[in-house]
Amino acid sequence: MATGYPLRFYADPLKLMIQAIIMFGCLIISCLIMRYNAFPLVHVIGWICLIVSGFATIIFLLMLCRYLLLRQPWLEIDGQAWSRSNPFGRTLHINWQDIASITLHCQLISRDTYQYWILLQARSPEQLSHQRLRAFNGMFYPVMRNATDIPLNQLFLRATPEKCQRLLDRIVASCGHELQLYGIEVECEIKPL
Repeated sequence: MATGYPLRFYADPLKLMIQAIIMFGCLIISCLIMRYNAFPLVHVIGWICLIVSGFATIIFLLMLCRYLLLRQPWLEIDGQAWSRSNPFGRTLHINWQDIASITLHCQLISRDTYQYWILLQARSPEQLSHQRLRAFNGMFYPVMRNATDIPLNQLFLRATPEKCQRLLDRIVASCGHELQLYGIEVECEIKPL
């Protein structure tokens, strides 16, 4: 990088708090379902909802602690590598020399909702971590078979194509030296998965 400072992108704090509140609300609703209903089938459904929403609440509380209170970046790009952290404390590092191309993709979730991704295509796919998960994802999305995915929706309260495009443009403008040095292709238009 020309400036020597890493690019750091942080998760949107309002979105994190909204997600945690929704999961906590689901946890309370599942407890109320079990408490005030006498039907055995409803109790089973209540227990399933309690387990799922309890686990999701724990994950979102970890995310709140890690990304909101400790202010750790969701994505960090420096002169050596791309680093993406997860709520459990594990950080994935992808060195510049291991990247063949950078693409921006979107996935239709519902009628008006999209999931946006930056995909870092690997030069040698056998060096990627989580080979089984990549093979499984590759069955549904062939473009993800040899790539490391970085979800972008967590960075914005409402992700739009323009915001994701500006983010990729900022990365390209700041990391032009690394892109030229390692011969990394960048496709700036958003493609469907």
